[in-house]
Amino acid sequence: MTYSLYFLLPIFILLQDGKPQGAGAPANKQFSAKDKSIVYFSSDNGNSWQDKSDGLPAPIVVTDIAVSGDMLAILSKQQDIYLYDFVKVKWQRLAGKPAISTDLDALFIRNNNFITGTHGDGIFVSANNGAKWTSMNAGLGNLTIRKLVEIDNKLYAGTNGGLYVYLDKENKWVLEFGTGSLQVNGITALDGEIFIGTNQGVFKSIKGLNNWIKVLPNQSLHNISADAQTVYAMVYSELFVSNDKGRSWQSDQRGMPTGMYSFHVTRKDNALFVAQWDGVYRKSGGSSWILASKGMPAKFPVTELKVFKNLIIAGSSGWVNK
Repeated sequence: MTYSLYFLLPIFILLQDGKPQGAGAPANKQFSAKDKSIVYFSSDNGNSWQDKSDGLPAPIVVTDIAVSGDMLAILSKQQDIYLYDFVKVKWQRLAGKPAISTDLDALFIRNNNFITGTHGDGIFVSANNGAKWTSMNAGLGNLTIRKLVEIDNKLYAGTNGGLYVYLDKENKWVLEFGTGSLQVNGITALDGEIFIGTNQGVFKSIKGLNNWIKVLPNQSLHNISADAQTVYAMVYSELFVSNDKGRSWQSDQRGMPTGMYSFHVTRKDNALFVAQWDGVYRKSGGSSWILASKGMPAKFPVTELKVFKNLIIAGSSGWVNK
């Protein structure tokens, strides 16, 4: 997903590719679509990374990574979707893309269907590897889609106007929580509860009860995630964690650049990984994050991070290393 902010904070300045600059972003970092490696794989739990950009065109701006079964796919801002062919060891473009003029921000694979969220045209689905796309906007009150997540076989969409859940039998979306001013940038679940990261803080609800309460006020988030015991709130200055389901929060920025926000937090085996502006950071039981980007270019901004089987996938959004 992209992280553009059009109405949240006036201190942010949009760059050409939609990435925010200002608080929480290095002032000397310029993003542009250059002919540089853009996707890296790690098969040794972040100890080293290999360039896996073969098959991707230049320029390309990666906005999301999706996995399902044996499928690994990336979404580009230029409205193309690529599947990784592990036999040919390269990316293959899907047959087609939605006939829209806006950016694609979110990607999800569900029952072998590709579902994409756009920056203004809603949601589209393809059941035949991209050859044909169909709008699935019934019930949506906002057509800017920030996140697509499945929890307990229910598909959720984070939008610029609240959290929506898809009713499969009725083939429509219904508003789960929020108003026209609630931008939902992240969705996760832990131990029977759903958490959303928004421009107005973190909210949570017991699954199925729709009893949302705010558990992290006075913060603007662009993402949120969880593992078996911890919730990770990515605000626009640092990383906060909660080990008691949102009742209390602590900063967890030690070892990472001061004031720089994280894009994604994910766990693989016994280690945690963070996507940051200057690479991937890892923590294995210690109190500090350690840069774990061997094989990547220096100061490589990792904006997408995903675990796929025995691999960790890291993607960027176009970069210039100054």
